[in-house]
Amino acid sequence: MDIIDIKKSKSTIFILPLLYPEIKYTDVLFEHFINCFISDVNSPLPDKSLIIEFDDNICRFRLPEEILEEYYKILHSQYSKLSNESKKNILYFWQVEEDSYLYSILYKTQKILDYWATKSGKEIFPSDSKEYWPKFNTYEETRGLSTLYKQFNFNLLN
Repeated sequence: MDIIDIKKSKSTIFILPLLYPEIKYTDVLFEHFINCFISDVNSPLPDKSLIIEFDDNICRFRLPEEILEEYYKILHSQYSKLSNESKKNILYFWQVEEDSYLYSILYKTQKILDYWATKSGKEIFPSDSKEYWPKFNTYEETRGLSTLYKQFNFNLLN
């Protein structure tokens, strides 16, 4: 499974694996899993926790102090600036290798740039200052707002 195929939030892709180092996604994501979020419409400001939604249950996990620095990097869309340990945990969780898009995002390799070039029809050049994955959007990562945001495409909110 690679990030291009995962139709989940960035919270699910990047933050959830940090809660479960050395565990594979197949041990955590069961058939009733829906998605992860950093906040909820009832409590819209991120509060250093992760909301995990299942078909019939919602769990809120307080993030451990030792991953908060990484959490803030993700909130600021600094995927390639994560520590090597966090990158390895994310890759291990999703069971992907160095030839994956997820690896390319975390380590800023040419593979993801080629994907964007093919998708956009434009040549994409490497950048030291820009990340290779869309920005983390708090509205998309808020349980209850994410569906509305996508449905109405509130571009003005960005």
